[in-house]
Amino acid sequence: MLIVDSHVHIADLSSVPISWMTSTPQFNRNFLRDDLRDAIAPDELESYIFVEVDADASLVETKYIHQYAKLHDPKLKGMVVSLPVLPQGDTLELQEYITTFKQLDEGLEFPLIKGIRYLLQSDDQLDDLCIQPKFRRACKILGDNGLSFDICVSFKKHPKRLTCVYELAKGCPGTTFILDHSGKPDVDNNSRFEEWASAIESLGALENVFCKISGLVTETDDNLPFSVFSEKESLIPSLNTVDRISPYVLHIIKSFGKEKIMFGGDWPVCLLKTTYTEWVHLLKEIVKNVFSENESRAFWNGNAKKIYRI
Repeated sequence: MLIVDSHVHIADLSSVPISWMTSTPQFNRNFLRDDLRDAIAPDELESYIFVEVDADASLVETKYIHQYAKLHDPKLKGMVVSLPVLPQGDTLELQEYITTFKQLDEGLEFPLIKGIRYLLQSDDQLDDLCIQPKFRRACKILGDNGLSFDICVSFKKHPKRLTCVYELAKGCPGTTFILDHSGKPDVDNNSRFEEWASAIESLGALENVFCKISGLVTETDDNLPFSVFSEKESLIPSLNTVDRISPYVLHIIKSFGKEKIMFGGDWPVCLLKTTYTEWVHLLKEIVKNVFSENESRAFWNGNAKKIYRI
């Protein structure tokens, strides 16, 4: 079965400056179409969604990737782009950006720009941002213009932020919210599982909130060894690794339901802990007895198409 990946980062550092990547030796290089193809082998992508990479200049990134998709990569079927003016809630500024997005898509049979992402995982002040009327108004404008909002928060660093996101999404029922990386739980810290699980259950109950099962291996404890395969040649994940990750995966499925979740590779950020192939095979092992054939096809392929309208 061909995979539709809901979360891929493409980076051409010679064309789009990204300071955090150039300052990190592991990521100080380009990550482009052929690299992605090689990373997922022996599996194969049918298509994927590009997600912004926190570039130094967001519109430069948006315009470059839009052109890259049209000229170089027909498998790039949708874009989630950065919108730095979102917190200010200035209607005029928001509309200017949205107009630019629509102009880029003009003439295309299938528009590429599907949604925006604003990183809510950084400083402590962002807890209040989610409940600010101006921010809520900005999120409603996104929905009015057919754009979804990818939510990137870290429960591990800011445990109360998922509750704030719940209030935001509840107050904007006309906007589609997509939770990246399962809310970044504190994997390997069992004492915090129930708090994360409760917040996830609340979010999953909202009809306008969806979830990517992605990025979980990156949230494992840095002080504990992490290896997906006990024997590399077998492509069978070790029981220890399955036991560490599966409670989070299974709770996401239970909370959101099988129609509101989708696979995300989070490549190349996943390389901090594992390879793309290892993540795919680990997840296949965890869900092999959870999904019917149709549900499996939806998770790995159809749900992302439906949610991102590709």
